[in-house]
Amino acid sequence: MHDIIIIGSGLGGLASGAILARHGMSVCVLEQHTQVGGCLQSFRRGGATFDTGFHCVGGLRPGEVLHPYFRHLRLLDLPWVQMDEACFEEIHIGDDVYAFAQGRERFIETLAERFPAERAGLDAFMDMLESTGHSLAHLFDDADTARAHTRERFGQSAYAFLQRTITDPRLRSVLSGASMKMELHADALPLYTFAQINNSYIQSAWRLRGGGEPIVRRLVEQIEQAGGTVRTHARVTRLIAADGRLTAAELSDGERVEGRTFISDIHPALTVGLIPSDSGLLRRVYRQRIESLRNTFGFFTLHVHAPDTPIPYLNRNVSIYDGYESLWHNDRSEISPSYLISCRPPDTPDSRTVTTLDVLHPITPRINSLLAWDTKHYAQNPRYNAWKSVSAELCEQRLREHVALPPGFTIERVTTSTPRTYHRYTGTPYGSAYGIRRDCHDMPRTLLSPRTPIPNLLQTGQSVNVHGVLGVTVTAFLTSAELLGRETIRRMLVGEE
Repeated sequence: MHDIIIIGSGLGGLASGAILARHGMSVCVLEQHTQVGGCLQSFRRGGATFDTGFHCVGGLRPGEVLHPYFRHLRLLDLPWVQMDEACFEEIHIGDDVYAFAQGRERFIETLAERFPAERAGLDAFMDMLESTGHSLAHLFDDADTARAHTRERFGQSAYAFLQRTITDPRLRSVLSGASMKMELHADALPLYTFAQINNSYIQSAWRLRGGGEPIVRRLVEQIEQAGGTVRTHARVTRLIAADGRLTAAELSDGERVEGRTFISDIHPALTVGLIPSDSGLLRRVYRQRIESLRNTFGFFTLHVHAPDTPIPYLNRNVSIYDGYESLWHNDRSEISPSYLISCRPPDTPDSRTVTTLDVLHPITPRINSLLAWDTKHYAQNPRYNAWKSVSAELCEQRLREHVALPPGFTIERVTTSTPRTYHRYTGTPYGSAYGIRRDCHDMPRTLLSPRTPIPNLLQTGQSVNVHGVLGVTVTAFLTSAELLGRETIRRMLVGEE
């Protein structure tokens, strides 16, 4: 009998497991695949290593938003590489190029040089980002105030905020240009999500040598050193209940793993699907609500391997948009007009070149039907394969147009991944990149709590609270607080435990 059973081994599940295991609870993490880590995991093709969903993080320095959380999770001593302080994000819109610098003053000054009449608007923009980020510092010591602040910003539209704060429509688009880390949905994206994510990267932006794997190894190590277990090939097919509570997770081979409390790190719709409808634990209206929630878009990714012509390390992301109007209205076309180029840091500090990089390309709703979600035979669909070929060509074209490549640059091998790939490895419906779409106009339905109607079932991960490394990490602490209490978590974060 375990104190805690965690379903899924993404960042949310592993972080929750490490927190609770180190606090003396017996933890068992159940992962259906051969490899743990969810979107933190890497994969190898043709002798090259690529990341699946981890590219960079923000706010790692003392006093910044992610620092206390990663300090407690013992992740700060990993081989972090700070991105270019003068330009951690290079924004290409049409023929124009803009730089996002790290640090409030440098960020404002860099953009004010291009938009001198908008200095006051840039100040107001940063005031809002910083006040939203500051609320995380009081999430566990002044819960009522922090909760009220969160709900206020969640109920506001990011798009509307930019409309009323920034006069120049071009600058509105530029300020949204580093936001391929979220879904820029004009009618839905909450201001809170937009602010937290952008604020963390403007504070400071970092990559990690080895990609997300060092984070996975460190968290698994903490769970196991505290007496917990992390199991692979352990697909949960059903949650067993008795007397109004969950008692065990049943695996695909029939084994039952008993536990006192269960934490789901998988998509909420999948969690609901594990609970038999005749158990009486969930009302039909709750099931329908969760299963009807819309999901964010997925990505097509071109993974490039060029061992014969190494590329000078690109210590910044390159975000590319065909035009100023395309940022917030990606859903209007069949082929998305947006691209993101990113690469892992060199394996050693003295290396200045890399042989791999990724080009990410968001999927629009109109193209989603080509992915043939209702069949397992999508790979034989001529339209699907034609779309993959066109997308790969467009990604390579943008790479050659927007990155200074060495003379004679040649690609030895490309590997592609689509939302179907992410669906296969993470189970996330439609291969969604950021989980459930939070809607500022429908906050009660789309802003999910770690709690569920079942008293000993909690949830964590990218569909709860905010997505991304920052959001998922904070949510893991919120989930753990349901068991340990907010005061205990507060003491952890200030270094008293």
